[in-house]
Amino acid sequence: MKTEALRGFSGVMLDVTWFFTGFSGAVGTLFLLISFTTDYWLLSIESCASEGTAPVSQRGLPVFCHEGLFWRCRFKGTVEEDSLWIFWKGVQSASEICSHAYLFPTPIYDAFTTTANATEAAEVYRGLWIVFISLGISMVVLAGFLSIGASSSGKASLCKAAGGLFLTGGLLMLCVLVLHIVWFHGTSTLEQYAVQQAGRVCPGFHLSAHHGPSFMMAPVGVFFCLLSGSLHLVLERRLREEPVLHEDDCED
Repeated sequence: MKTEALRGFSGVMLDVTWFFTGFSGAVGTLFLLISFTTDYWLLSIESCASEGTAPVSQRGLPVFCHEGLFWRCRFKGTVEEDSLWIFWKGVQSASEICSHAYLFPTPIYDAFTTTANATEAAEVYRGLWIVFISLGISMVVLAGFLSIGASSSGKASLCKAAGGLFLTGGLLMLCVLVLHIVWFHGTSTLEQYAVQQAGRVCPGFHLSAHHGPSFMMAPVGVFFCLLSGSLHLVLERRLREEPVLHEDDCED
């Protein structure tokens, strides 16, 4: 009787673990896909405190920019108290102009004059960025399919593969976040752009930039992917121990 009760409790715990494993994997994959396919990683507002020598076409309304890993969009508008809302409304603005960002965290402006060394460093950074994103997203999506197969078949090998892919993909996405934070806070790209625009557009040029909602969703997705990967490995070990437990029960 006691053995049957323990076996029943073990079965319930196994089902609960399967549920949280699948839930964590689904939430992590969903958050990462939404984060990396939307264009709100970086939000910025460009404005002029004084008109200076700027052409008439460049004076007046501030320029809003929202940038993701694939697209960079700019439009003119008015600064409101709820400044985040205007970025969502800008999608329907007729003045919005979008260009490819090419999975590159560093904005490329036509007016920039870069040296050969700076270009080489940017290419290396861009290469790491693209590799981490491509491998990370691919691994997380593949891990989701393997997780479905593991839950339906109960195979420990599929569970181990899904766990390894979730952990590896989550760590690669974590590297992407670190690279983005290092670029945003540790380099002078935005400061150089502001100085260049101050001399080109107006002396009172002001740039305000901050992380957007797409960036905020990425750490949540990374956390759930790492959690799901860890739970998959726990389940894999439990599934491999099950035959041994059944043999012991038969001998008793």
